[in-house]
Amino acid sequence: MATLPGSAAGSLRLEPVSGPPLSALWIPPAGEITIGRHTSCQVQLPEGERSVSRTHCKLTFSGGSWFVIDLESRHGTFINGSRLTPHVSHRLHRGDRLKIGPWTLIAGYPGETTFATIQTSDRPGEAEQLITVVDTGRENIHRRRLELLLDCAKRIGAAKDELTLAEGVLDVLAQGTGYTVVAIIRPIAGAEQIDLIAARGPLRASDASAFSRSLVRAASTGQIVRMKKDQTGAAVPTPVSGPASGSAAAGINNIHSIVSSGILTALCVPVMLDNQANLCLYLDSRVGDPRVHDDAAAFCQAVADMCAMALANIRRDRLEIERLRTEEQMGAALDIQRLILPAGAGRFGRLSYAMNVLPGRFVAGDLFDVIPLDEHRTAFFVGDVSGKGVPASIVMATTQSYLNASLRHSRDLVRALADVNRHLADRTPDTRFVSLWLGVLDQRDGTLEYIDAGHGFAILRTPNAPPTIIPSEGGPPLRVAPDYPYALDRLSVPSGSRIILYSDGVVEQQGPAPACEEFGSARVLGALARADSCEDDVRLLLSAVRAHAGTSADALADDVTIASIAFDAPTDGRTV
Repeated sequence: MATLPGSAAGSLRLEPVSGPPLSALWIPPAGEITIGRHTSCQVQLPEGERSVSRTHCKLTFSGGSWFVIDLESRHGTFINGSRLTPHVSHRLHRGDRLKIGPWTLIAGYPGETTFATIQTSDRPGEAEQLITVVDTGRENIHRRRLELLLDCAKRIGAAKDELTLAEGVLDVLAQGTGYTVVAIIRPIAGAEQIDLIAARGPLRASDASAFSRSLVRAASTGQIVRMKKDQTGAAVPTPVSGPASGSAAAGINNIHSIVSSGILTALCVPVMLDNQANLCLYLDSRVGDPRVHDDAAAFCQAVADMCAMALANIRRDRLEIERLRTEEQMGAALDIQRLILPAGAGRFGRLSYAMNVLPGRFVAGDLFDVIPLDEHRTAFFVGDVSGKGVPASIVMATTQSYLNASLRHSRDLVRALADVNRHLADRTPDTRFVSLWLGVLDQRDGTLEYIDAGHGFAILRTPNAPPTIIPSEGGPPLRVAPDYPYALDRLSVPSGSRIILYSDGVVEQQGPAPACEEFGSARVLGALARADSCEDDVRLLLSAVRAHAGTSADALADDVTIASIAFDAPTDGRTV
């Protein structure tokens, strides 16, 4: 994986904690970053890693926060063990674990004022001894410290985020262990660095705490580890930085050792979540401090266990909030679609139509409209916005409203399309585009003028003839080339004919695994061959797509839009 250049404010660091060898990823807070195996991805993963899709997910920065969007990856994108809903933005919080294929990466935000990223020390172990604590003896915790544990449980039970959780246990750790310096840290870069979440104790620029790399590395594997000074007392220089007055602050970078700092003993206890050390409790005691309690390790292990449960609850609550927010946004997007679409059927003089827009699993951006331009000419179009979710529905609403207004004003297809193309280029991200098929039927002589802007899904059904695809010179989708000179195609439509338009959700709907075969154009033509009216066109084609998918309508992979426009069809007296 390539390492992108970082940026101080708002940059994102993704630190690998499991999976094949991988460098840390630094991402600047600008634009969108796509991750996958395809060469077009800004972060390209190995082509041979098949658990990663060609375009797997993307990261976006908005409003000071980072978001992850799964791009319908085959094996999914996960945050803290929960699979993300494709095409829905999920906020990435500090400390979240992002899983892509075989890699798990932990999210960090360098430059935030809530913690410092500092270097651990690399000691050969001559002056200190590492002792793995196998049995902490929690049954022997003193009664007073049991009361402190109850107080700690109340504090962290009310915590709404990681920082509040850390702040809630610091005083309890100090009172319950006898250690004078207590800190909540997160190991990164193989324990060569740590994120200092919060701390209490005499941490000053002139007397910085020494965070032992060997101690942190051992704890990050799940061990409870204690370090104590041996009898030689030899000083070993170590690079150390830490916060002033117990609060996290960057910029302190002095060389000390545990011995020269007067530290007698240190303890590091992992906070285990999903079988990994998500955080660590780091404590040390110095020359002149009161004696550390004998049950300090047991006390810290109990606190760490409570922190793990609280952290799991925080993440579960966060995901539930995100789920509710997503449902609300999806409901709003559906309301936008329903509000802006025309009625499901209607008639304009000699022209009648039937249509159905069926949302898929993920709200997309299909658009359709029928617009009388004058007494004889009626315009109609179908289109599809790239992407899914609320952003796509907003672009859909913008395109449909602007095109409707432009057509009514100019009554000219080429001019209206040019206006919309320029509007989208000026107002929407360059990652969005809109495929569109736009036509105008003159009811006096059956002349059809049309433009195919990268859509391609239009069929003509003439009387006593099989359905055929309408040919077109075509052009690129809207927004791709803002000044593209779209030109009209013309076709004579006999009386009694029907024009069937549909979105890519029809042809791209996959069948059941393992074949996952797309519905395709041949099946479209086959379904329409049995239809005798515009209502039949919509009903039979939609039924065929559902049958091919082998699932219910609300689980189709993409929005499905089908419209059939009939010229000189038998009338039942209705007018629009």
